[in-house]
Amino acid sequence: MFVSRTLVRVLCLAASAAAAAALSSVPRAHAAAEAAFTVIANQTAANAGQNFNGVAKGRLVITVAPGTPVHVKFVNDKTAALPHSLQVIPLRGSAQSPVLPAQADPQPAFPGAETPNAGIPGTPPGKTVDVRFTASKAGHYLFICGYPGHALLGMYGTFNVTPGAKPSLSVAK
Repeated sequence: MFVSRTLVRVLCLAASAAAAAALSSVPRAHAAAEAAFTVIANQTAANAGQNFNGVAKGRLVITVAPGTPVHVKFVNDKTAALPHSLQVIPLRGSAQSPVLPAQADPQPAFPGAETPNAGIPGTPPGKTVDVRFTASKAGHYLFICGYPGHALLGMYGTFNVTPGAKPSLSVAK
């Protein structure tokens, strides 16, 4: 009896150790690293101040892969005359001829993909807010200033969620 109990215990311990070793060698999917960007509203006088990082009309392009956690540090420059905001919305129309809303959409393209009060009152001049969301679905989107009329004046950029893409912020020609 003593030998069989000891043998059973040894076999159980060996099986547990083998299972633990097998599990530790299984590759695990790692969470995507956060992609961090700074977007500054009214950074220059270009487009009468209706710009992000000094460019307007879709030329500022952010690209990430699907599933990427995104952190946008949104700054409304202290020289801005008006509040501004940032909201990621689905692209309607085409990249060359987008259909732009008069103000912030009721729902951003991804949960959390907007500054607080993206329409009115927006983010006051000289203030910074953090926007965090996950770019969960591949596709082409816009990021707009949701303050009434600003997107229509050209205050929008392009937000691409492309499989295999490395996070980038660039200016299109």
